[in-house]
Amino acid sequence: MNKKELIKQVAMDTKMPAIVVKNILESILSNMTTALQEGDTVSFLGFGSLRPWQQKGRPARNPKNGDTVMFQPRTSVKFRIGIELLKAINKDKK
Repeated sequence: MNKKELIKQVAMDTKMPAIVVKNILESILSNMTTALQEGDTVSFLGFGSLRPWQQKGRPARNPKNGDTVMFQPRTSVKFRIGIELLKAINKDKK
């Protein structure tokens, strides 16, 4: 499911206009991005949490020519699945 499909599905489920759902979703994503940029963890009880973490710089190899290049340190995001979501996606697998 992509963003457009999610907006369409939520609009059908809630009987809200798709443009309103789109604005709400964009606001949620914008606020989540801001929180992660500030180093905060974003948690949804039962679904999971997103937390920023610092990746260290490291050497890598260019596969085309074999040259060694350095990856710069950067901030990335890790997702930890919530127990309820984990149970829901595995409920038929016993």
